[in-house]
Amino acid sequence: MLKSPYQTYQQSSVQTSTPIQLVLMLYDGAIRYTKASAEAIRAKDYSTANLNLKKAQSVIHELTASLNFDFEVSKNLANLYEYFLHNLIQANIKKRCQIRG
Repeated sequence: MLKSPYQTYQQSSVQTSTPIQLVLMLYDGAIRYTKASAEAIRAKDYSTANLNLKKAQSVIHELTASLNFDFEVSKNLANLYEYFLHNLIQANIKKRCQIRG
C-alpha cells in the first residue's frame, strides 16, 4: 500500500521527535478530536462524533500508558486522564458536549 506524502511526513515526524514533542502531539490530537466530535454532535452527525470521541479516548489511553509513576505528578495526571475519559464516554453516550466555540 502506497503512503501519501503527508503520511510519510507524519511517520518521519513521529520517529524523529523527542519524548516531550510526542506528548505534545498527543495533546494536540486529543484536542483536535474532541473539538471535531463537539462539532459533529452539534451537527447531529453522531457517527462522526462517535469516531472522533473514540479517537480522543485512544489518545488519552496512550497518555496514561506513558506515565512514569516514579514521579508524584504522574498520579495527578492519571486522575485527570481518568476524568477526561469519563467525560468523553459520557459525551458519546448522551451525545451532548460542554465545549463552546
